[in-house]
Amino acid sequence: MDIFTRYRQIIHGTTKPVVVEIGAADGQDTERLHLPLVNTGREWRLLAFECEKGNFAAFKKRDIQGVEFFELAVSDQCGPAKFTGSGTWPYSGSLKEPVNHRVSHSWIPFQPPVEVMCTTLDSIFSSCRLDHIDFLWCDVQGAEDLVVAGGQTALARTRWIWVEIYESEEYAGHIGREEFQRRLPGNWEVVEIQSTDILFHNLDFP
Repeated sequence: MDIFTRYRQIIHGTTKPVVVEIGAADGQDTERLHLPLVNTGREWRLLAFECEKGNFAAFKKRDIQGVEFFELAVSDQCGPAKFTGSGTWPYSGSLKEPVNHRVSHSWIPFQPPVEVMCTTLDSIFSSCRLDHIDFLWCDVQGAEDLVVAGGQTALARTRWIWVEIYESEEYAGHIGREEFQRRLPGNWEVVEIQSTDILFHNLDFP
């Protein structure tokens, strides 16, 4: 099933949907996450995180009403970190150094690392006063382990995770699907695998 079809089903089954998007890029997917929330006719929250400065203007130009936008990376600690941007291609920047991705996607104009500010998923959960997350969209290009390490409390209260995971070393030191699942707190099942896109469901917090 297409991920956005599944997403619409999930959101319409909630009473007060909360969605967190990590790696919002230029806001293209944010718009697709936003519309089903509006269509519920209920109170909702959509928090979007992006740290590549070249994407900020494009995201804001979309003027997606009601979205809470944060110019931050999500990692395993709060504070500055090095980030490798992907220049005019807005979708492949990472807190991890590109390895095979530089070869398999040689047309991407990766930039020299720059300093960005980071937060953690647990810090977001606390500071934004969330008590649950219905759907976590995680597109962080190899930095999935950092998100999980900094989000154990929040992930225990998260129902669904969509994540893009590579099995080859596209980015330095990234983890594959099985290790990602092992590090999640609690009992999770894989619901869908579509190439590198994987949907997980938290059986402890249905």
